Amino acid sequence: MTTPMRWAAGLRWVVGLRWVVGLLGAFAVTWGLGRFAVDSILVRDRDVALDTVSLRPGDRIRWRSEGYGDTLVGPHGLPGWTPREAGRRVLLWGDSQVEGLCLPDNQKLHRQVIDLIGDELDCDVLPLAKSGTDARDWQAAIPPAKRLWSPNGHVWVITELSDLEAILEPIPNPTAYRWNEPSPRFVRVAKRIGADAFFAGAKRLLLDPDTGALRRLDFRLGPRSGNSQSNTRSGDSQSNTRSGDSQANPRSGDGDYPIGMSEMTREQRMVAVTPRLVELRRQIDTFWLIVFVPQGPTIDRGSGMMHLDDYSLEDYVHAITALNDKGLVAIDMRDDFLSLWQNELRLPRGFHNGMPGAGHLNADGNRLIAAKIAQALRKRFGEAR
Repeated sequence: MTTPMRWAAGLRWVVGLRWVVGLLGAFAVTWGLGRFAVDSILVRDRDVALDTVSLRPGDRIRWRSEGYGDTLVGPHGLPGWTPREAGRRVLLWGDSQVEGLCLPDNQKLHRQVIDLIGDELDCDVLPLAKSGTDARDWQAAIPPAKRLWSPNGHVWVITELSDLEAILEPIPNPTAYRWNEPSPRFVRVAKRIGADAFFAGAKRLLLDPDTGALRRLDFRLGPRSGNSQSNTRSGDSQSNTRSGDSQANPRSGDGDYPIGMSEMTREQRMVAVTPRLVELRRQIDTFWLIVFVPQGPTIDRGSGMMHLDDYSLEDYVHAITALNDKGLVAIDMRDDFLSLWQNELRLPRGFHNGMPGAGHLNADGNRLIAAKIAQALRKRFGEAR
């Protein structure tokens, strides 16, 4: 082999080696950074006692996409919960806002309530909030939770009115259904080897963030059929019609309603929700606190503005109070949230790595809610002593 040929072969070998080293280096850097800067892979297992699928007990969850929280999953998949020897137990229900994976454990809502009244009232607060759930899911989960813990009270934290009004829907919650099965094997393997960054990238690339289903291409290979467009439109219209039919007669405690949920005004929904709450009150059969949390204030031209739905919270509180049931209490957090902005220029939602005033509840928001919950529990259990 001549000298130029040897030089060429050596150059190809060096270039190839640089590519291999570069790929391995990039892989190592991505894997290493993913252990600190990317959300953890969530593994879910079936909990037989609660008859549900929940986070795997013992896992440590890192959350970085919003906020900066580390969570230790407690027994029965309850995030940030360490069982306490207490004479009273209160179950805390809500969605991801109350679950609080974006906050460290000591700033989660249930921990802040425990810090305020845990020793004083000999009380433990169990965080049963779960991402994507609403009143339909909480109602279904109450019976097994009652059998397991025999709670002295329930607290529902309503961060969107649609979560409460969903109790009128006759169909299961499609969002919660996405996480109604234990995690498959490949998710568990990815968690075990710490492939958080690669898993997150694959999810963004392959899955629709709204539905969790595989993404579909906006095109397809092959000849285009002449009636494909008309068929698509026809299919869309049929699916819309069926969707409308499925919601045409939402059930209530007093029978069927003649119009669909989407066609009901806010006042009509409130009137329809109230008797359902009376029914559920009999099922709960203990103290029940409903905390209405506004979606505002949000920053608009330098001032704190409330969300349009927030003006309906007072009506709901009045409607529940009018039931004259001492075991059912409703709280409106609007004044507390507005006061936080007006007096301290702080917002109850949002984090340093997101939009101020938007997103999930932060430590300040949880602090205000915890104070109101503690006040209501003191009044309830303090009188009972």
